[in-house]
Amino acid sequence: MALLSNNHLISVSRYEEPRPKLLAVPPDGVVHSWTIVPPAYTLSRSVEVLLAIGETIYVVDATESEDRMLDIGPFIHISVSPNGKFAALYTESGKAYVITSDFQNRLSEHDSRAKTLPVDLLWCGNDAVVIAWEDEVHLIGPKGSAAKFFYDGRVHAIAGIYNPVL
Repeated sequence: MALLSNNHLISVSRYEEPRPKLLAVPPDGVVHSWTIVPPAYTLSRSVEVLLAIGETIYVVDATESEDRMLDIGPFIHISVSPNGKFAALYTESGKAYVITSDFQNRLSEHDSRAKTLPVDLLWCGNDAVVIAWEDEVHLIGPKGSAAKFFYDGRVHAIAGIYNPVL
């Protein structure tokens, strides 16, 4: 996936036979952040892109660019849960939201009260979100429960998927 300077998105589904495909054209404006939703987690079974433009999120796929009508942005970080059911959003004002992937329900809200922007926002499994700064981590659980961790050195957060063998 590539985001061009004019906000157009190009998708390449197979590296063996690269055939770039232009997705629907999103609106003009500054893209604050973006992320990919894998085809396995979309209704259309094709790749979708979440674009943070202005105060809202646009869902862009091969045929349309749809405004999700949010008014709590701009969002500087977006992350989709490993199971595709949830999205985590982080605003410039320091608030984190966990919402359902259809953007119909806001499940939790966390005010980090941070004066600096985080380095990353990622999922820890499907139930918790990690907000990472250079020397601080907030672990946000269900219903907005939170734990804060402080470190002397620089933090490096890496998302992983826990898949136990049964």
